[in-house]
Amino acid sequence: MNLSPKSLRFQVEDDNVTIVSDGRTMLVDRVVRAFPKTHPEGYISFLDSLGHEIGMLETTDGMDADSRDSLVDYLRRLYFVPTIVEILSVESTGTSSLWRIITDDGERTFTVTSRESLDGDRPPEIRITTSAGQRFPTTGHWTA
Repeated sequence: MNLSPKSLRFQVEDDNVTIVSDGRTMLVDRVVRAFPKTHPEGYISFLDSLGHEIGMLETTDGMDADSRDSLVDYLRRLYFVPTIVEILSVESTGTSSLWRIITDDGERTFTVTSRESLDGDRPPEIRITTSAGQRFPTTGHWTA
């Protein structure tokens, strides 16, 4: 179902996300961007606890200011990917390595399981994938 931005209200209370559309209140389990890189402010899907789509919001234009701000802030926090600012240390342990880094969101420590977890296909960016699956982009650390 396509959701109308003019009649949609987005609400977050504690860990509960609800949308109100055309007078119906619906509990939302997940909010996802259909095209996070090419259309980050549009094509937002609201899913129930079974992963079924409740509705799709094509654009946030026309939403009331409070709902739009709340939705944009929620998505910003959900899709936040910290960027590595400085690599403090890398300690090898067999085929894995323990990394201590500083990101634009603070200091972190994580394990990288193998060299395949380091993606340098787009210089000067290197993307590091941790053993937990989190990805960290970094720039300025590429040497030819």
